[in-house]
Amino acid sequence: MDDLQNLIFNVLSKHPNLKGREIAKKLGLEKQVVNSFLAKNKNKFYMDENYQWNNNINKTEFVVEFQKGWVDAEIFERNLVEYNNLFELNGKIRFVFSETRLLLDAIMRLLCLSNQLGQQGRLICLDFRSCINTFGYLDRLGFFKHLHDSVQVLPEKPKASLAEKYSKNSENLIEVFPICPKDIDNGDVLRISDVFKKSFCEHEIQILLPKLQMFVASLIDNVRQHGQSELVGYSALQIYNLIGQNQKKIVLVIADNGAGLISTLRHALTYDRYRDLALLFGENSIENNKSLLAHALNNGGITQKEDENRGGLGLNEAHLAIAKISKQETVDQLEIKNIDVNVSIRLDDCLYNFPYKYNQLKTCDLVHKAQFTKIYGTQFILTILLTK
Repeated sequence: MDDLQNLIFNVLSKHPNLKGREIAKKLGLEKQVVNSFLAKNKNKFYMDENYQWNNNINKTEFVVEFQKGWVDAEIFERNLVEYNNLFELNGKIRFVFSETRLLLDAIMRLLCLSNQLGQQGRLICLDFRSCINTFGYLDRLGFFKHLHDSVQVLPEKPKASLAEKYSKNSENLIEVFPICPKDIDNGDVLRISDVFKKSFCEHEIQILLPKLQMFVASLIDNVRQHGQSELVGYSALQIYNLIGQNQKKIVLVIADNGAGLISTLRHALTYDRYRDLALLFGENSIENNKSLLAHALNNGGITQKEDENRGGLGLNEAHLAIAKISKQETVDQLEIKNIDVNVSIRLDDCLYNFPYKYNQLKTCDLVHKAQFTKIYGTQFILTILLTK
């Protein structure tokens, strides 16, 4: 495919503003082959309003538009699908939001992507001029407080943060807070417990809180130990009371900007003490990575630390805590209709998604989705839906 990319690049360098069929004719290829390749490589080639193609090297700005309505992480990714790698673009990247209502999982994805692009010297603009309500919510959430200084924001970023002004005043929101390797006071982590206590009834506190505390503490500790990057990690929490549907929805995001969970696990497998596991999980492939991830969650014990007895348990502890919440026993104890528990792990250019049904996670339970735009690091998204 690199050969075809070079062929098209050379044609458009000499003959810009060509339609797909014209490019195919010059190359002596089928029109469908060329059009399919161009559609999948819009980070390298772009089409104007006249359906004519050019090399992106000649383009000065790339615009990603988000339309009116609610946008969660899935819809957010759908809007980025044209660009498999924004880090390769040479021009300015503008994200335009038009009466867009961003949900927490999408917000955290936007924060990580924007900061990574900014940190690598890309010119980024976030345009919220057509959705001031979302702009205000992002300010309240602490989004702008943790946004890379190089990222342009329209309208201008507030000088005083609403997150700082109203911090700790909400019963259903934990503002974005950084996860730093040297931060050991756990103040923000403890605040997550406080918000759960305020949002839960006494019965829910007794049954759910210890398990959620274990999940949060284990994953945040994992990020502190393994999410090494020039950019810190982030976490945030939102609890939605869906009164009309008699439901309570918990969304927790824990993210880092490091090498990514699969890369970290595979690096650990290069150590002599994991020789047998390295043979078991073989080469770097989708199915092998699913098996490796399931093993790490079910068993723990894989760590990059020199002392193997002092690490590698965080993922397993987090998994066991959430598995207990998803059990029918918990539904019966809470005297509610249903609990839906879902964890998704966003890595590099793919997503691993698994609904919790059993204590032992099976490889077949993991759904792997590929061809996402590149984002470095690991993003854990926990969603719990309680139906009374």
